[in-house]
Amino acid sequence: MVAAVEGVSAVELNYPQHFVGDGNRSVLAAADAAGLAVTALNLRWDGPDFVHGAFTHPVAKNRELAIRSACDAVDMAGLNNIEHVILWMGPDGYDYPFQANYRALWDMEIEGFRQVAARNPEVRVSVEYKPSDPRRTSLIRSMSDSLLAVKDVGLDNFGVTLDFCHSLMAGEQPAAAAAQALRANKLFGVHLNDGYGLADDGLMVGVVHPWHTLELLAEMRGGDFAGTIY
Repeated sequence: MVAAVEGVSAVELNYPQHFVGDGNRSVLAAADAAGLAVTALNLRWDGPDFVHGAFTHPVAKNRELAIRSACDAVDMAGLNNIEHVILWMGPDGYDYPFQANYRALWDMEIEGFRQVAARNPEVRVSVEYKPSDPRRTSLIRSMSDSLLAVKDVGLDNFGVTLDFCHSLMAGEQPAAAAAQALRANKLFGVHLNDGYGLADDGLMVGVVHPWHTLELLAEMRGGDFAGTIY
């Protein structure tokens, strides 16, 4: 059905959710048979093991499990000519004052990013920022936070994915946020959708913010964006 839509040439999949029970192959074979490139694997950490964090989980074995799953995704990407792995760090953040050691959280996050990106220099890895949800305050909240993380990680294959709804939630002008990443040559992916700005609505493209959408597309074209629009 996706392949039948005019202009759609690629899909991106969630790891491990879209691969559970299929031997890691059937979904990739289905995409190939439909003529769709798989341009990225998206990491999500669901379930009780990650309620208190992924790369910043206070329990070392849970933190190691989160990093290992991301490294597994990089391995799968490398073996299947998938050029991009996207990390959405939903569980990493805090909810209350005095709950977190902010410096320690940041150091753990950066170390996790570095381990995953170093796994295979030929696979691009990016962080997809979001200001809140499920945590009341996410650790990587904005484009500025993301680019600071990119600087701290210090690896050529580590960058940023911009999600339109997430950018609105962060109070950003999506085109301006994209310009920051394009200037640094670190805009690796774009998730295009729409919403009212208060939550991750995930509405159809252009239904609420048509002018912001067009401005973002124009900025991407002017900045020679070469990634996938998902």
